[in-house]
Amino acid sequence: MKAKKLFVIFAVILLSIQAICGQAVWHGFPFTVALHSQSSRCTGSLISRRAILTISDCLIESTTLVILGAADASYTDESTQVRFHVGAETYRHDPNSPLAIIRFSPQIAFFNNYINQITIPFSTPDALYEDVDATVLGFLEEPVVPDAVYSWRVRTIQNQDCTIAHPDIESEHICVADALHCIINSGSPLVFLNNSRFEQIGIVFRSNRCGGGNNRSIFLRITPFFNFIRANM
Repeated sequence: MKAKKLFVIFAVILLSIQAICGQAVWHGFPFTVALHSQSSRCTGSLISRRAILTISDCLIESTTLVILGAADASYTDESTQVRFHVGAETYRHDPNSPLAIIRFSPQIAFFNNYINQITIPFSTPDALYEDVDATVLGFLEEPVVPDAVYSWRVRTIQNQDCTIAHPDIESEHICVADALHCIINSGSPLVFLNNSRFEQIGIVFRSNRCGGGNNRSIFLRITPFFNFIRANM
């Protein structure tokens, strides 16, 4: 009876934390990538069989551990994960933005339920992503489940409604309204479900405390940098 009561208390605490800091997800987003180095732990997104989109600040070490199928990066599961190291020669940095791409070889031979690419919406107008429900995916600095991918539902809003919280917001940014209290790793993708297909529309490009600044957070829009992404996919 005592064990049952303790389990109920733990479950209530866990659900309360998840309501605040998102929820751990297991292989629901197979394009999510964990990027580990000696100085940082970041997130990336698989955008082709040989390319990962992330942020330049995540690629300052000479070697980075890449974990594909990283729903939980704390353990090795050869049936669902692929792990390998990449060096600085695989890094591609955009001189006009914080974006970076890891271009690795050999390329992934096939996709499955655990490892797959995200769609980059090259032909979709930016206006489609204003005032819509979207999802943020990434790893927490202080997670409930260690090294697990978390997801948060957010609402994109007009940039003009974000100027009080973020006076430095520019047209290349996306503003979202949220009520979260967590710290998302750099490189975490902002995705939109468009006709049953996930499309990446933004990325965490700096230390971003959810729920800070009048419950407003800003992401880097990827549409202004399509030329860089297309050239390195």
